Amino acid sequence: MEERLKGRSMKQSFDWKLVIIYLLLVLIGWVNIYASIHSAGPTSIFDWDFRCGKQFIWIITAFFLALTILFAIPPKLWENSAALLYIGVLFLLVAVIFLGIEVKGSRSWFEFGPVRFQPAEVSKITTSLLLAYVMSAQTYKLSNPKNFLVTAAIIILPMLIILAESETGSALVYVGFIFVLYREGLSGWFIFFVGLVILIFIMTLTASPYASLLALIGVLTFCNALDDGRIGRWFLTWGLGSCCLNYSSSFA
Repeated sequence: MEERLKGRSMKQSFDWKLVIIYLLLVLIGWVNIYASIHSAGPTSIFDWDFRCGKQFIWIITAFFLALTILFAIPPKLWENSAALLYIGVLFLLVAVIFLGIEVKGSRSWFEFGPVRFQPAEVSKITTSLLLAYVMSAQTYKLSNPKNFLVTAAIIILPMLIILAESETGSALVYVGFIFVLYREGLSGWFIFFVGLVILIFIMTLTASPYASLLALIGVLTFCNALDDGRIGRWFLTWGLGSCCLNYSSSFA
């Protein structure tokens, strides 16, 4: 990876579209914080006595850390330590279930005196780091079954442990990695079908079995047109089973 970056300018080395999108999201979030507390009386968006001013401090701190990581720390260090950092944080994610404190029903925090530490937040960084390392290999192709399984395991493993901590919000962040996979070649139809499965599953829990069945019929019609019935039959097996289960449970 490092050899491929040699001789390239900074303009060529960074995905500037992604950087600009990130900066816009940071700006929108900061302005939203200010808008939500504007009636409380901050003199400006930089007022340090309010959340908007404190958020500005965190934004500047994050930029400083980002520049330090980019220019002061050798990239080779991140490549060599990606797997080790990932495994280390997995250990912390498991340990916090037994040794951490419970906050609002979630056992996902370590407490060291006045300082609290949540491994789930760090796991997002180490997961991204390991994914970047794996995907940067010249022979990497997401269409390769082995590569796909390794990539999926890297994402799903910390996500499942975080769910065991009852920290659903942090676990849902991992769903965002699907856009990374899409950019690496994951079929958009796969994402679409996964979304349909989730939708039908939610409907079987919240709606009547009859409404779920009607939704399933619509999905089947669409899937049959796309894949000559093969995907449709898969949805039929899964969907009818879910509907029947929900229907039987309503009489329990």
